[in-house]
Amino acid sequence: MKDLDQKWRSWKYDLRTKFFTPYQKVQQDSLACSDTRVVEDQWKNLVQIWSSEEFKDNIRDIKLTQQSSISSSIASVGDAYEQVMGWDRTGRIRGIGTGPTPKSLWGSRSEQKLRQDNESLKEKIDALEERMKKIESRGNNK
Repeated sequence: MKDLDQKWRSWKYDLRTKFFTPYQKVQQDSLACSDTRVVEDQWKNLVQIWSSEEFKDNIRDIKLTQQSSISSSIASVGDAYEQVMGWDRTGRIRGIGTGPTPKSLWGSRSEQKLRQDNESLKEKIDALEERMKKIESRGNNK
């Protein structure tokens, strides 16, 4: 059932992106869809919904919510949930739905390893630069 819902939403999204331009006023040409699989009355209803101010406000709110939730992720690798429930190996994240995958949310495990290695190398470089400055200052004092 979730798969059917996802496909239905995806179908409507594809129709909207291919055949509907939101910044234009509703005109006769936008009330006709060139896809033969779409029933004309249903297309007219969709265009009216997509053109309504309420729909535009909802989309604006969703975009704002998504922007703020991206900057503050609530889940992290190794969190308490993962420790209790175990690591998901199916390509999905429990409790979040069918949309996000572990890679899309956290990046791949190899990317995480590279980030950790990168951080440790930066720390080593900083320590070596500090040590080099001390040695140079000793040489200048003599």
